[in-house]
Amino acid sequence: MDGEVRVGDQAGDFGVINKLSDIEEKQKILKERATAFGESFVKNKDETGQELMRIKNDLKSIKFEIEKIKGVVDHLLEDSGNFARKEELNSLQRVFKIFEPLKFLGEEDVKRIVKEELNKNKEAKDIKTVNYSY
Repeated sequence: MDGEVRVGDQAGDFGVINKLSDIEEKQKILKERATAFGESFVKNKDETGQELMRIKNDLKSIKFEIEKIKGVVDHLLEDSGNFARKEELNSLQRVFKIFEPLKFLGEEDVKRIVKEELNKNKEAKDIKTVNYSY
């Protein structure tokens, strides 16, 4: 009986050793996975932090631009009272169409007419002077 117990004990020892070896291997794999997960987590945390800083900077820039736009809009609203309304522009357009400024005399025409009138006046004076001499 002693021999049989010993053989069974050795077989049991090998089974325990195999299970222990399997457990150690699984533990090693889990440890590697945990380490890889930790490294990935730290890397993602750093990337997320950098992305967050970019987003904060973009947000500051957007806020600044919005403030500038608000200022321009406020300025436009203040000045809008000085602008002509569409109806006013339409009425002016109708008035311009009535007068049709292109049909009026040009500068050269005015100069020509003035010269003609001056010449007529000069001739008239010359005629009066001639009449008095007789």
